[in-house]
Amino acid sequence: MQKRREVAAPSLTVDGGGLLFGETPLSPAMAPQARATARGIVEAYNIMGYNAVGVGRYDLAGGVDFLREMAAASKFSWLSANLVDRADRKPLFAAKLFKKAGGITVGITGLTGPGGPPSDRSLLLPWQEALPPVVAELKKKADFIVLLADLDRAQIDKIAAALPAVNLIIQAGGNAGDLAPVLSHQTLVCSTAKQGKSLGVLSLDWQGRPNWGQSPEELLLDRKRALDQIEWQLRRAPSSPELRQEKKRLAAEVATLEASDSRSSSFKNDFLAMETSLPDDLQVAAVVGDIRQQIQRLGKQASHRPVANPRPKEKEADYVGWQACGRCHLKETANWQRTRHAGSYRTLAAKQQQFNLNCLPCHVTGTEEETSAALALPEGMLAVGCEVCHGPGGEHVRRAGKVPLSRRPLVDTCLRCHTPEQDDHFDFTRDLKRAAHPEE
Repeated sequence: MQKRREVAAPSLTVDGGGLLFGETPLSPAMAPQARATARGIVEAYNIMGYNAVGVGRYDLAGGVDFLREMAAASKFSWLSANLVDRADRKPLFAAKLFKKAGGITVGITGLTGPGGPPSDRSLLLPWQEALPPVVAELKKKADFIVLLADLDRAQIDKIAAALPAVNLIIQAGGNAGDLAPVLSHQTLVCSTAKQGKSLGVLSLDWQGRPNWGQSPEELLLDRKRALDQIEWQLRRAPSSPELRQEKKRLAAEVATLEASDSRSSSFKNDFLAMETSLPDDLQVAAVVGDIRQQIQRLGKQASHRPVANPRPKEKEADYVGWQACGRCHLKETANWQRTRHAGSYRTLAAKQQQFNLNCLPCHVTGTEEETSAALALPEGMLAVGCEVCHGPGGEHVRRAGKVPLSRRPLVDTCLRCHTPEQDDHFDFTRDLKRAAHPEE
């Protein structure tokens, strides 16, 4: 919101999608807390003044009906051209949106990617079927067309080649971080990192054609060369409808360029890191605080109920807790107690988030698979204890140390929790030294 106030030019705020949930399908244990979070995200986006969001596969993790409920509560449009009702094949969400930005009419549409939860109600059409008619409708009124796409780069490149009327594609699927705008055919493609780690600000000077900084003379020469190449191919394959269509498109573009003035479209892009040091918007901060209270309340209620998928008895015996380790390994235990791992559960409790299943599994011991089991652990497991790094110690204890344990954790063990989303500065070699026990 602050950035919009700083920019004098008209602006639109959009999101490629995949913002409501972190997994699909949604596990039963996580569902109540995850839906509470999703409701809060929609409320925050309303406050921030978003104009449009693409329907991503992860947004559907709570079910089509839940997302339609969220769409009804949204002050922005949820867009998908290819997610349709299985019965009548009509879009379940808006297929297109027109918005004014200064004197320019912007047409926006969205594509939902494959891999979402199965549904008896919905059907995901291939973009080749769903997108062309929507783009044709957008072209009738829009000066500039934006696609919010939950797709990988290979599919996006195919769309850019097939539908040059799409001027900008904001990618939601398949990206590992910020992607500065790149040109795919005549279309700009960009994205930002997952989970709101950064804000992408794309400033456009649109002159009505996608030459993107290339001089009109250079662009005209390029298109004429492409037209010559198509005509040469047609002499070899005169019956090809694809080549005839491409010749028609290129000829029209050449004619437009020959009749146009010398101005070229341009863009400038910035990424703003969403650091915790940035001041919070008071309204959004209030929403976040309310979400945390709801999650804590839901988790506490769940902790009093039997665990849906209880840990097998034999696995319960595998973990013994850090106190059992401490009976023999006195020096190592004393050293561990001075690390942040030892206070990991207390950190959550101090923030009143010790029942938050998004956080809890990485702050306790023995919950690599059974997330809901983290709500019913004994006291000796309420920390990142010895067995997180060295493995379950049950047999080691029962056989008086004759069954060896791993002396050093693998990097994959640490990366279960020290993900880029949770720990921007994790360095395995450096951080292992911080957590290691002193040499004998």
